[in-house]
Amino acid sequence: MENQNKNINKDLNKDINSNELLERIEILEHELQETANSFDTLIEILTEIATTDSVENMFKGLLSILNNRFHFIKSLFITYEHETFKVMANAGFKEDSITNKLTFKTSKQSNNSLAWCIYNLKSFMTIKNLFTDPRFNKDEFFEQDFAASAIAFYLEQDKISGVFIFYLELENSKYLRHISNNLDMLFSVLSPHLAKFVSHLQAVKDKQIIQEQLIQSGKLASLGMMVAGIAHELNNPLFAIMALAQNIQMKPQAEKVPLWAMQIVQSTERMDKVIKHLKIFSRKSDELSFKKINIHDPILEAHNLLAPLLKQENISIELKFKFATTISELKCFGDAVQLESVFQNLISNSKDAFENIKDNRKKQITIETQLQEDNIIKIIYIDNAGGMPQEIMDKIFDPFFTTKGVGKGTGLGMSLSYEIIKQHSGKIFVKSTVGEGTTFEIFLSCFL
Repeated sequence: MENQNKNINKDLNKDINSNELLERIEILEHELQETANSFDTLIEILTEIATTDSVENMFKGLLSILNNRFHFIKSLFITYEHETFKVMANAGFKEDSITNKLTFKTSKQSNNSLAWCIYNLKSFMTIKNLFTDPRFNKDEFFEQDFAASAIAFYLEQDKISGVFIFYLELENSKYLRHISNNLDMLFSVLSPHLAKFVSHLQAVKDKQIIQEQLIQSGKLASLGMMVAGIAHELNNPLFAIMALAQNIQMKPQAEKVPLWAMQIVQSTERMDKVIKHLKIFSRKSDELSFKKINIHDPILEAHNLLAPLLKQENISIELKFKFATTISELKCFGDAVQLESVFQNLISNSKDAFENIKDNRKKQITIETQLQEDNIIKIIYIDNAGGMPQEIMDKIFDPFFTTKGVGKGTGLGMSLSYEIIKQHSGKIFVKSTVGEGTTFEIFLSCFL
């Protein structure tokens, strides 16, 4: 009997050991699967942030991926500046149906602030039901009209720090600890990469700011050169107004008074147009926006402002505009003022080059537009201002490179023109023959 009981106990132990083993195997399989999923998530996040264009979009993409991976309802990334917590990025929130905007509250240091608590602790925290938890203000950043669990933790790396808050449905609250462990493991690998991308994006942003400042400097320098043209554009209607006003003053009852009055109005409108254009041209680039434009408009504006100056130098300029067969104009998606500055730079460079021509050639500039296959606009700019050698042509788009004398050139014009065309997803090429002239070819996408 005793032997029989021993055998039964052995069998029971075997069953228990077998069950424990199966349970452990299931746990191991689950952990391996979670590890594999975390690895896939890490690859997806790194791929996403590698193609982003701003820190805000980087964190928005990160939150969207984590929402999908861990089934979060909503998520926030919050930064702390000037004693205030602000939402930098979000995912899972819907814009207001009326205003089409998404706004969040800011939060200050307080005892019931979840962000402040995490910022102080600099660690993870799980909240089973944020809606009923008396420790925290459930409406800290938005009006929370749903019961939810939450996971919050602090991120601190070089050049980036902030608080993540992830919201889950209450039925998933039993997985809070498990999910927070996975997030902790994921961010231990991901955080250094985020810091590197933030540094890279900040460098890109700094470069853009410097470029905008250089563009602004280049435009102001161009305004100085255009003084003669501007004076001509304003003087002609001004003299007309003076003469017509004197006629009205001397002959107030004449039959032509209505005609003279109308001509005064037309002259003032012409002056107003010039002044408005100068204001648009001189304002900062970051105030401008891309839109559908006629490519001929910026060429004409540059021509109209510089034509009087070219006339004084006996330089003729010919415009050969190609009109599309299906539309009356060639349109592209771009910034007309920035493109105008490109053509002003080209024209002013030609004008300066003509000063070195000693023979009796007819000084000529030609600007031609063409519509090529695949809806590509080709702009051909040609002058016969003597050309340039290869060693100069190789450096023509380099910043601060100039062949002009001291005080005559900034060396910014062509490098900025190159960047502007690049911003328009276009290309610019140059070819030149010494003793003859230079040709620039610009390619932009046509907006049909």
